[in-house]
Amino acid sequence: MSFQKGNQYGKQSKRGKDVISQEIKDKIKANVSELLDSLKIEVYTEDQKLRYLQVILPYIMPKQRAVTIDTEEDLPMFIQEPPQVVIFKTSEERKLWDAASEKEKENLVKPYTLKE
Repeated sequence: MSFQKGNQYGKQSKRGKDVISQEIKDKIKANVSELLDSLKIEVYTEDQKLRYLQVILPYIMPKQRAVTIDTEEDLPMFIQEPPQVVIFKTSEERKLWDAASEKEKENLVKPYTLKE
């Protein structure tokens, strides 16, 4: 189904209204800010300070997640040769490139070097 001019899809949201209004959120922010300003941290014991940091830090710093990268081949740390960029002027050139073998591709590409 393609886009039709004048359709009404998505005009009315099926999503419910925000339960907590912006006014209430602003009041809560103001109360929390006032409460944090009134705390006298120098009166806390070392244990209380550490507990305070433990509770507050998740709201300030993003959580760190483990990221795994699965690669089929062992990638070199440094690239010895610059990447090859091929620019086509027409779709026919692209079709010719796709149909060519590796040896033919080497003949199709003209090496360009940048002089300093």
